[in-house]
Amino acid sequence: MAAVLVAIAIGFHALTGSFLTAENLYNIAQQTAVVGIVAAGMALVIVARQIDLAVGSLLGAVGVLMAWLQYTQGWSVGASLLAGLGFALAVGLVQGWLSAVVGIPSFVVTLGGLVSLRGVA
Repeated sequence: MAAVLVAIAIGFHALTGSFLTAENLYNIAQQTAVVGIVAAGMALVIVARQIDLAVGSLLGAVGVLMAWLQYTQGWSVGASLLAGLGFALAVGLVQGWLSAVVGIPSFVVTLGGLVSLRGVA
């Protein structure tokens, strides 16, 4: 897998001449940071033999909430970050409770979360 990734990078650099520059590699690392963090959390869900379909919609809803708080309400970045984390925690606790305590399959719970959170965002 790593060899394929290196071959692709070399191929793109051969075609453009600017793929393996420090600035481009920094931009790629910056853009993939969020995906890497979400993937680390999803690995725990997958190890538990569950599924979370709502993770992308929750990420979008948290982003919209934070932008709304900063732009229209004048909140600071730190305060809106805490509000976003609190919102994500609340959604996760509700979905976890529905799945673990009530006994609704995680596929159904997170599918409902996907649709509702996409509507919120």
